[in-house]
Amino acid sequence: QVKWSYSDTEMAFAISADTSGWVGFGFGRRMVGSYAVIGWCTTTANAGEYKLNDEDVNQVNLVGTSLRRVSCEESGGRTTIRYVRALSTSSVTIDVNSPSRVIFAWHGTDGLAGHRE
Repeated sequence: QVKWSYSDTEMAFAISADTSGWVGFGFGRRMVGSYAVIGWCTTTANAGEYKLNDEDVNQVNLVGTSLRRVSCEESGGRTTIRYVRALSTSSVTIDVNSPSRVIFAWHGTDGLAGHRE
């Protein structure tokens, strides 16, 4: 599930899935070549923006930590990551007045790992 709100300069997201592992959300037509925010909960929220260069997890590279107000919650087998980002960054510009293609995925473990969902 993805929820969002926006202002003139930034966008707030809440991404969640039925998992105790990581959740990821990004903009793009397909996974490879897109940028995505991937996050998970440990004792703190762990989230960053990654460039998805390949389906191989070793080619998923952290490109930014410009996310603000990052938080996480694990409850009842569901992980939710919340964050705020600028509408325009060096990697992605979000046009709130036009349709966007998005990607969404999750995995049962914390940390970067391949997925099938």
